[in-house]
Amino acid sequence: MHKQRTKIVTDRLSAKIACALTDEQVDSLVLLIGDKAYDSNPAADQVKQRLSAQMTAPANPRRSQELKGKLTTQTKKKLRERSTNRDKAILLYESRRGKELFRKCRIIIEQVIDQSKNDLGLERLPYWVRGVRKVQKWVENAVFAYLCILFCSKLHRRALRQVAPYLV
Repeated sequence: MHKQRTKIVTDRLSAKIACALTDEQVDSLVLLIGDKAYDSNPAADQVKQRLSAQMTAPANPRRSQELKGKLTTQTKKKLRERSTNRDKAILLYESRRGKELFRKCRIIIEQVIDQSKNDLGLERLPYWVRGVRKVQKWVENAVFAYLCILFCSKLHRRALRQVAPYLV
């Protein structure tokens, strides 16, 4: 059941990426960086097949006990011998270049998330907003309210910085 759900999620994700990018951007895509949640064969296979790109992601120790902690030389050798798309993703992440790319990407992602939290007041989620679906609904409502307030502010020629108090 878990593998099937992972495959469906990765199919949707790669489809969304392919739709969001132009054909030229998809053709020039070389590397897709993911976190531990994307450490799976279906995710790496979909990225390779649908986007013709290489996936890089840190090993998720919950998927395999041999990948727990720092990878040994013997474990890296096994990954090279098996050479699945997932193994290549883990090996790329473990390289110096992969760790540097991942670090730079995470910094940018965290900055965007922090900015969104600050602008939309998402750091103050109510105690009852738990779980992916409830958080998603809360974020959608906050974004909708934010856009409505911005629109009304523009319509009435008010400064946009007056938006934050309404999002609490």
